[in-house]
Amino acid sequence: MIRRLRNDRANSRSSRSISSATTTSTSTRKSMVKKKGTMVEERKKKSKKALMAMSRGSKSSKSICSTTTISTATSKKNTSPVQAQAQAQARSQKNDDAKENGDVSVKASIFDNLDDDIVEVSLRPMTAVSESDKVEVSKESKETDANKKKAKKNTIISSSGEIVDPQNWGFPGYLTQEENDIYEKFAAEISTKDKSWRDTIFSFGYNEGEEYAYCRWLRARKFVLKDTLTMIKEATALRFSSNAADADFYPDPETALGVEEALFKTLYPQVFAGHAKNSCPLFVSQPGKIQMTGLECITTIANMHKYQWHAMIHGAGSEYRARQRADADFRRFQSVAILDLDGLGLGTVTGSVMDMIKHQSYVDSLCFPETMNRLVVINAPGFFSATWNIIRRWLDARTAGKIEIYAARSKWEKRLKELVDNDQLPENYGGYGPTLDASILMKCNDLSVSRRVANVMTFKTHGSSAVTLEDGETMEIIVYTKSRATAEFSVVNAENKSLVIAEGKIVKLPIDGGKDVSKTRIALKIPGPGRFKIYGDVENGGFYSSSSDYLVVANIRKEGIPSS
Repeated sequence: MIRRLRNDRANSRSSRSISSATTTSTSTRKSMVKKKGTMVEERKKKSKKALMAMSRGSKSSKSICSTTTISTATSKKNTSPVQAQAQAQARSQKNDDAKENGDVSVKASIFDNLDDDIVEVSLRPMTAVSESDKVEVSKESKETDANKKKAKKNTIISSSGEIVDPQNWGFPGYLTQEENDIYEKFAAEISTKDKSWRDTIFSFGYNEGEEYAYCRWLRARKFVLKDTLTMIKEATALRFSSNAADADFYPDPETALGVEEALFKTLYPQVFAGHAKNSCPLFVSQPGKIQMTGLECITTIANMHKYQWHAMIHGAGSEYRARQRADADFRRFQSVAILDLDGLGLGTVTGSVMDMIKHQSYVDSLCFPETMNRLVVINAPGFFSATWNIIRRWLDARTAGKIEIYAARSKWEKRLKELVDNDQLPENYGGYGPTLDASILMKCNDLSVSRRVANVMTFKTHGSSAVTLEDGETMEIIVYTKSRATAEFSVVNAENKSLVIAEGKIVKLPIDGGKDVSKTRIALKIPGPGRFKIYGDVENGGFYSSSSDYLVVANIRKEGIPSS
């Protein structure tokens, strides 16, 4: 069959060459047209039969066609004999080359008004495909189609017709026409509300700008106008029901906590430290180092809730405004956060810790939405990674895309240096910036202390704690407690326990409840170097008595730093 097709093609080329070279007289040309018309019909039928036969044969053959290429070329009318001969020779050479390469070509020439339309089908032999391979190919094809549909669905087109990066979605300059219309309606609605609504929207100050603040709230509810208005109404109610608004959101952190802010952050390390390359403030939190028992020795859960208002409105707000002053292009009030889970274990995540974190998350998400630019979780333990794989399914793709999780230091340090310059990255994380502890003291204006050590002592009768001082350091020791038991504390040299440095100090909380927290200074200025032990003994303590919690704090200063 293939040989017959080749002979037909050879006859066709020969016939066309001879016909092209003949005289161009009127009678001869009419004869050629008539002859070609007959040839066209015959060759159409032959080509059609040949192709149908090949199609049927390919189903039962051990070899199938791997690719089918169709190309169409149309020559001009009234092709000259010389041009026709050159075309025939070129096609002949092309077929010879195809033969040498193992290709089988079938050509069908169709003449219509003396036009030469050539349809070329190239058949390349290959190994037969099994049924399992066909199923696999079909599956891959379906997955590809599904991915294409998903990508098309997730593609965002701005009102200017440009494709929007998901991380830019919902920001001024990247709104779709529909989102822009909703923005206009939202602005009109807000103009009819009282001042409390605008205070809620502009919680970080009017420096944020109307378009950026409005879009931040609209993004939080995916530009659903009704849902966004409901959210702002609920946030405004929460601001007043908690009495935070009446207290101006506690501009003095010590008033909110009832204790020094620096001490609180020593027990719950979290602080703004530098800024990322995109100019967003860099926030670092170490939930694995939360000492909840220690926090309960110095403050209350209610006070920590008050402090949350201070931390967001006065703390984060001042950071955003500072970045805006330093960088005129900084318009998005968002931060890059490092969540360091080093030390986090199942025993660390107590009920009290979870209650505190849940409350903070609720306030942040309702009253300060869309303030996360990126979250990098580092030192993630195995159980967290497993939990995250479940949680991320509940998040939309844009939010999940902002969160990165790393366990190995080599990976997270490399990633952090891609996001933050070395001079802005804390020394703890591979940069040249101040350590996290130093940043806490600087941010809290506690410059009288070079470092602070805080340990919780829990005991029924006896307990101890240890502190090491370097050369040139001195320390004062203060004990905080809510216990109503009487206890005596003493400080001794760890190497020579007979050398008592301080003793006989009694810590007792008045029974009348005059104070929530008892604060007693045990030692004022113990010089280093050396290792020191702090001992505690409960008066009349015994097996049947309940345990008491004591927070022992060593405020350490270097020579030349005045005490507070």
